[in-house]
Amino acid sequence: MKGQVGSSRVVTLYVQGITLDDLSLEDIGRYLADFADLLGKDVEPKFHSIKKTGSFSLRAKVPAEREIDVKTRGFLLRTGDAPEEAVRARERIAQRLGINRAKRATLLDSRNSKVIEIPVEKPVEVPPKVPGFMKGGSLQGRIIQIGGKRETVSVEIQDVDSFIYLCKASRDVARKLARDMFDPIVRVYGAGRWHRTDEGVWRVEDFQIARHEVLEDLKFDQTIAELRAIPAEWKRLEDPHAELKKIQNGE
Repeated sequence: MKGQVGSSRVVTLYVQGITLDDLSLEDIGRYLADFADLLGKDVEPKFHSIKKTGSFSLRAKVPAEREIDVKTRGFLLRTGDAPEEAVRARERIAQRLGINRAKRATLLDSRNSKVIEIPVEKPVEVPPKVPGFMKGGSLQGRIIQIGGKRETVSVEIQDVDSFIYLCKASRDVARKLARDMFDPIVRVYGAGRWHRTDEGVWRVEDFQIARHEVLEDLKFDQTIAELRAIPAEWKRLEDPHAELKKIQNGE
């Protein structure tokens, strides 16, 4: 009988879209290890064969009375109630399928009936690294610290998201900045080394401040507090930006 070896049954992990020639020996070994974990130690799986079928099939022998356990495990995987070992094995196989650019993998019983299908999990594409570069620009926030004994003074600017920019300024510029510490929102102009983070956010380092200007006389915290005091109808305003401007102008 097909799929039967003595008192054993042959179950198969059928991988489509790639061949054995596409894989390293290490890859094949990992597929076999995950196949064993997918079946579970309780069913006592043993290696049977590897079959080249255009794609390829990994085949394992299990005791005849244990094949029902393989099917039960597959059912539990579909319902989300399978043992952690099986869940992890399925995840690893899905990830490896994506890395190897396979189409899918299917666990088949001894009659070649589908037990479960394992979809491909495509690897997350990492955006290419963009080299940092020097460029002029501006930063906006509050000056929260100025200090240093050298000709170049360190300056910390905190933006609306509480991110702190570490900047530099000459002593003459630092004296002017010190007059506007803490309370007003300022915009500082200068140049620095810009780079993009892994999250895709642009940040600047070693920003050299050349000059600054005060943007608002109204304290930042006060503006936020007044915005939060506005009822839920805020979202329904025709021009919320105009409303914000009124608050900042004290209207």
